[in-house]
Amino acid sequence: MVDAAVVLAWARSLIKQNAVGYLIQFVTHRCNAHCRHCFDDPQRQTIGVEQELSLERIRALAKSVGRVGHLSLTGGEPLLRADLAEIIAAYYAGGVRSFSVSTNGSYPERIEALLAQLPTAAPYARVIVTISVDGVGPLHDRLRGLPGLYDKVERSLRLLCAARQWLPQLRVHGCFTLTEANAAAFADTLARLKTMGLDQIELNRLRGAPADPKLRGSSEATYTAAAGAVARANGGAAG
Repeated sequence: MVDAAVVLAWARSLIKQNAVGYLIQFVTHRCNAHCRHCFDDPQRQTIGVEQELSLERIRALAKSVGRVGHLSLTGGEPLLRADLAEIIAAYYAGGVRSFSVSTNGSYPERIEALLAQLPTAAPYARVIVTISVDGVGPLHDRLRGLPGLYDKVERSLRLLCAARQWLPQLRVHGCFTLTEANAAAFADTLARLKTMGLDQIELNRLRGAPADPKLRGSSEATYTAAAGAVARANGGAAG
């Protein structure tokens, strides 16, 4: 039922004139981490909570855009919004059947609370929760500027993977952002991710103007090799 609803919503977005196939919404620019590679840092410094779209305005937006093929909810740290489930419900009411939430994984309790609300908020939608994993242990904490983060990431991934037993619409992804600062640790991080039973592993590149202006991206050769390794790790996964 879930996958059929996703396919139908996507098909409608393609057929309907002027429909939106893929929408990215920054629900907040607030974040508790201080990632070296973050391109959203200028917005975090200048856009306060009072400037965020209210739930009422998001409901109006969801109604106006209608049956979006896929909605990506990101930030900042989207779980800093207490009304994230209500945001999902608003778009679900408008016909969206495929969602993703990108999080740094630092709030396992809030993830658990969100999962408990999904059967009511979006009962027949696929919901992908993607957690960033840029290294194992202290390396990840240093890159993200948040001590103790990696332990919370692993806890969040474990509870998400376990939740698939009672929440069939849930998909769990891990995302590695490749830079010169963690390229040497990519193989070990990928090996760790492969043991976690994730639905898919994602690979990001450094983009935009990073918070740390000294940080550089990877070479084309390094990225190509990493992309091939991720593709092989995902096997037959689609997307």
